[in-house]
Order: sequence, then C-alpha cells, then structure tokens
Amino acid sequence: MKKKFTLIELLVVIAIIAILAGMLLPALQQARRKGMHITCVNNFGTIGKAYVQYCDDNKGIIMPYYNNTSSSNSTKCWNSEKLEFSTGSIAGMMAPYLGTTLAGTLGGWRYPNTYPQYRRKSKFTCPERHRSEYPTTSSGLNFLGQNNAHAGSATNRSLAHLRFPSRNSAIMEIKNNNTQPWYNHVDKDSIAYPHPNQVCNVLFVGGNVMSIPRGRIPSDGDQSFWRPKCTKNTW
Repeated sequence: MKKKFTLIELLVVIAIIAILAGMLLPALQQARRKGMHITCVNNFGTIGKAYVQYCDDNKGIIMPYYNNTSSSNSTKCWNSEKLEFSTGSIAGMMAPYLGTTLAGTLGGWRYPNTYPQYRRKSKFTCPERHRSEYPTTSSGLNFLGQNNAHAGSATNRSLAHLRFPSRNSAIMEIKNNNTQPWYNHVDKDSIAYPHPNQVCNVLFVGGNVMSIPRGRIPSDGDQSFWRPKCTKNTW
C-alpha cells in the first residue's frame, strides 16, 4: 500500500515552493527591467542612425527643432512621426528615415481625450514609460527632448563645427508635467531617469548612445555635454 501525503507534508512542500518563488521573483523582475532598458537603448540607436542620415543628406547641418523660424511658419518638426505636411499638421524630419507615419510624436503617446479609440503609442516609446504619466488635461505626451542648444528654429549649425560631436548631447529622455506635456526641449532640469539605478539614455550628435547615471550628467551648463562649441569637456 502506497503511503499518502499527510497534510503537514503538503504544507511543507507548498512553503518550500513559496520560498523559492520569493527568491526568484526579484531576479526575474530585475531581468525584465534590464530587457526593457536594452529595448530603449536599441530605440535610441535607431533614432541615432536617422539623425546622422539627416545630417548627411543636408550637407552636415544638424537637425533643428523646426525647418523655419517657428511652428507657425514651419512644415516640419524633428520629433513628429508624420511623413507628409497637411493642413494643421507638421511633418517629421526623421520620419522618412524611420519608416513611421504615426499621428503623434516620436517616442510618445497620442491620446485624444474625446476620441480614446484613436490612442496611439510610438514604436519608439520606452517600455518602462507608461501613458499613466500623461496629464489628464492633455491629448498627448512626449518622452524625448532635444538639447536646447540645438532646439529652436533652423540654426544651420554644421556638424563639422562641433568640437566634440560624440560628447555633445542631442536627444534624451525627459520629464513631463501638467502644464507642458508637449514640451520637448530639454535642459539640465528636465531630464528623466526612468531606468534602474537612476539612468537616463542619451543620444549624442555623433550618433552614439550612452546610458548615463544621474550623478554623471553635468548640472553645469558650461560643458560640452550641453553647449555645441564649448571647449570644456570634463564631464
């Protein structure tokens, strides 16, 4: 006659399984976040290739914020995913290189309040960011910002004139708030660190990508990290 499990033995087995699960879950969660971080870095790498290709096709001119002096008289913006300009919309400068035609912003969410069925998520949105971060009063959200030194109207700044292209930031992850959800310039006070160990992904003008901890990003604006022609390269 086979011996059956007693209730105590069954409880012991369940307890052992629970302990093992408790030991494994943190490691699995850490591996999952690591995978999402890698995905975000890969997204930045793809955007970086498009950024450099734009420069190559425009005689080395760095991508500006708009292709004219302001949004009112421009037909293109760096972070739009639309391929073509139409009434009431602005086409994307990088969109042709990225093969995207989303009615929204690069790396963000588009969520019309009155038409929630048309919500859209950019394929370049970091998987560690969620639409719950967007303001309830807004119809969209950006997660990527362009360095203020390169933002604004068409500056015609040549890549060849930069002292440290691989050390001068171009695009990075940004915070969002209730008052400026579409604000996608970035400076030292608006950087987001959404990844483990307080890390921010940064694309540099040279096309290289780095995951930089909070403590390494200079708060001093007089650095090559922030200023294209700055000779101070100590960060």
